Amino acid sequence: MSQTFQLIVENSHEQMGLDYAVLDNSTAQAWFECLKQAARQSEIFEADRWYNIDSSRYSSINDLAHELIEVIGRLNQLEPGLINYQFDFENIQKSVNDLHIHFADSHLVKNRINDKTLMDWHKFNDLLHAFESIERSEKVEREVGQKNASIILTFKNNFKKKLQDSDYKQFTIAKSFGMVYINYCQVGRHLFELFNAQDDIAEDEHILPLQYMSADSYFWFGPSTGKQGFENKMKAIESWFTRNQERFAKLGLNWGDPHLGIGWIPVAELKELPKSKESQIEFVKNLSPYKWVKEVLC
Repeated sequence: MSQTFQLIVENSHEQMGLDYAVLDNSTAQAWFECLKQAARQSEIFEADRWYNIDSSRYSSINDLAHELIEVIGRLNQLEPGLINYQFDFENIQKSVNDLHIHFADSHLVKNRINDKTLMDWHKFNDLLHAFESIERSEKVEREVGQKNASIILTFKNNFKKKLQDSDYKQFTIAKSFGMVYINYCQVGRHLFELFNAQDDIAEDEHILPLQYMSADSYFWFGPSTGKQGFENKMKAIESWFTRNQERFAKLGLNWGDPHLGIGWIPVAELKELPKSKESQIEFVKNLSPYKWVKEVLC
């Protein structure tokens, strides 16, 4: 009998539970131990990091722009001239790539982040990912009529543990509606993120395939990846990797090695799964009145 949990979402006057079944493999079971520990012993850190779900705080490019300007302003007050950059709305992805260097560099190299700036740096990073998510979702919605709706849930103590060799076999670039994936829980850029962003300016020390699992989780309510789409994307990734193989080889990253961690690791799935595109769109519509995750019941 599979293990289950419930994700409780709410707004100011009502709540709803989403029932999930944990996948029957050792990786998913290990992740579930992290989730159970966090659900019982930790507070939620990011409860309202909802993307491409109507009425979420990450739903408007203009709203994101105002938030980003405010965050950069606060960081520059503490360290004058720290981020001297004008966001280019005609080239959102390039701006995100340029600005992401500040986040990764401050974390990994210069150790600028402290108790005073921690929350603003986290918001800075979240806003950059939100820009990417909205822009990519708009493209997908034009193509297939379905948004890249998702929820990222993180915990103050996420009970992180090292990935084992066997866990890397679970990575896939394919996504399925209603699936939960292990979220990237370290600072840097993983390879699939680099590919999607076509980021060729990230510093070498910022390129870090996932090394850990944790309670931090990625709930997917967007379109499922089809067979042809999967094959085309894998060919494109291999071609991109080959063009950059000299650089990657110097970092110990070689094509075909499972430790590249390309994609995500699926760990749980909605118990009552809407199958048709129409029912999936309706599911997201019914989710949209809610604003944040209240708790996880394991």
